[in-house]
Amino acid sequence: MLEQEALYVTAVRVWQVCGPVVLALGTVGNVLSVVVLQTLPGDAVLASVTVYMTALALSDTLLLYSGLLRRSLQYGLHLDIRLLHDVLCKLDIFLVYLSAMTSSWFLVAMTMQRAVSGMCPHRHAVLGTRRKAQLTVMLIVIVLAVINAHFLVAPSLHTDPVTSLLTCGINGSERSLQYYITFVFPWIDMTLTSALPSVLLLVTNTGLAFTLVQSSRRLNDHAANTPGSNSATRRTKAASALTLKLICVSVTFLCLTLPVLTVILINIYDTGDDNDVSAQARWELITAVCHLLWYTNSAINFYLYCLMGRRFRAQCSHLVTLQWLRKR
Repeated sequence: MLEQEALYVTAVRVWQVCGPVVLALGTVGNVLSVVVLQTLPGDAVLASVTVYMTALALSDTLLLYSGLLRRSLQYGLHLDIRLLHDVLCKLDIFLVYLSAMTSSWFLVAMTMQRAVSGMCPHRHAVLGTRRKAQLTVMLIVIVLAVINAHFLVAPSLHTDPVTSLLTCGINGSERSLQYYITFVFPWIDMTLTSALPSVLLLVTNTGLAFTLVQSSRRLNDHAANTPGSNSATRRTKAASALTLKLICVSVTFLCLTLPVLTVILINIYDTGDDNDVSAQARWELITAVCHLLWYTNSAINFYLYCLMGRRFRAQCSHLVTLQWLRKR
């Protein structure tokens, strides 16, 4: 039996042990990100980026609680929240897909906006405002919600005709819808959640890296020619630090999401032998590890901000100190 295979037991342990750890770290980190970002003293350069970072933290939290929490409960307590009610069946699937896509596109929008600001500084006053960032976030959510709207209608609780167990999914009698969700939508999901954002991030980060090098050179030349220009030097250093932080977050996204992209590709047209229990157990472990890496991407941005962002780290330390003094 599959449940007796050592690799399958290991896959279950991955969800039972690592899942709650990632969930806890992600919850603490994302909540702190929102708190610090709302109190961070910023200028025009940081205003729009703060909006994207806050939206990213919220969507990451939603993904952790709609996706990872369900997996942890499923393997830890043998409780699947999708099976509790038909509404939960539809809503949980919808939120998982929506939050995964919005997280990817918030990061893309933030990185592209920063690239435009770096390469075309004169356009920042027009494109890099807080209002424009808020409108962009709203547009991303609305468009992606429409793309995933069929999950609010199509899935339902029904008895599987093969296993006779209650399941959440597409009823086999709806052939055309089942074909779309099984064979067509995975390509849409893969493209919008990982593939296209990855390509855009690679291109944009190349531009950001070039901008960072150019800014460093201009900063050195400017400092050598005008020793007293501390204000301009500080602004340039702040912009360069922000650029480096975004590159770090983007590279982390690429490294942690590409494995699950491979899993999705294989799952679309999986022709494996259903009777090979060892192969199934091995695939369960691979899938568990790849998905956990994907969820980890939604849990570590706060720690990356602290690692790469001096101002963010200082503000976080300031808030912690204030809270400690109040308790005393």
